[in-house]
Amino acid sequence: MKVNFEDTLYDVRFHKSHRGTRRKRVVDTACVLSIVDPTKKGSDKYELFTKTISKHNHMDKYSKVTGKRLALAKAIMPLKRDARVAFFKAFDAEFANCK
Repeated sequence: MKVNFEDTLYDVRFHKSHRGTRRKRVVDTACVLSIVDPTKKGSDKYELFTKTISKHNHMDKYSKVTGKRLALAKAIMPLKRDARVAFFKAFDAEFANCK
């Protein structure tokens, strides 16, 4: 997912990781937020801004969108309110059809 806010392009990626508890396997969601520099090429154009993890409780029902939303909320916490609103608008547009 790409978000452009105040002439800064951000790249948001979500990754799943599986872990086992005593009761069952759970899925955690990581959010990697990077700033994109369009003047560079390849992997050098991504500068890591932050990485957060949303841990799934084994008692809760798994939801892809909820885990991503929580991980994103943690990642954009240091940004100002206008930026957070822009990120969540892009998130809602990207994942509107997911359950």
